[in-house]
Amino acid sequence: MTFAHSGSWAARRLRLPCSPSLSPGASVENDPALSVRIGTADDLDTITRLALIEVAQRSVPPVYAPPGKETPTRMRQDRAKGLARGQVHLLVRRDGDDIGLLCIERAPEHHRLLRHDQLYLGPAAVLPYARGKGVGRALLNAAVDWGIERDFEWIGLAFAESNLLARPFWLRSGFAVTGHVRIRGIHPAYENAELRSPADDA
Repeated sequence: MTFAHSGSWAARRLRLPCSPSLSPGASVENDPALSVRIGTADDLDTITRLALIEVAQRSVPPVYAPPGKETPTRMRQDRAKGLARGQVHLLVRRDGDDIGLLCIERAPEHHRLLRHDQLYLGPAAVLPYARGKGVGRALLNAAVDWGIERDFEWIGLAFAESNLLARPFWLRSGFAVTGHVRIRGIHPAYENAELRSPADDA
């Protein structure tokens, strides 16, 4: 096996004077048909469903993230633990349907590339039919507003270099790459497989 999974860590200041669309109050620029709320334990089924979509998205080409063992039951348990430790699950709704998810929390103390006082963006997912319609922007605006209200200065995240949906969105949103990680897969499903990043074909 010669392939590897390549990812990047990225960060930006919460307040970006050069980008009014990402400053406090930016939520008014969202599509008025979209509403963002903070999920609770009563929303665990919805949170689980959307989180599993994120897992499925990064487990197939061109991302090829290592296969996980996430089942609906295990994912629900993980999300419940996240809620218990203070993780915030932002949900976007349109026409009565929850169509997007973004998890946010304080960066872990042991993290080597993010300071503990940074706001960390975790799993994010948008239903396939709702992509490209401002759902991700509404979630990010809500996360930025939430962080500013709590005096966070920086916000950080991780994304796969080969994720052609996430990578351009985050870089357009003011994030700058702060570090890289490269993981060599050993799962049997990767036998005789090779992962190529977009840069390999440039």
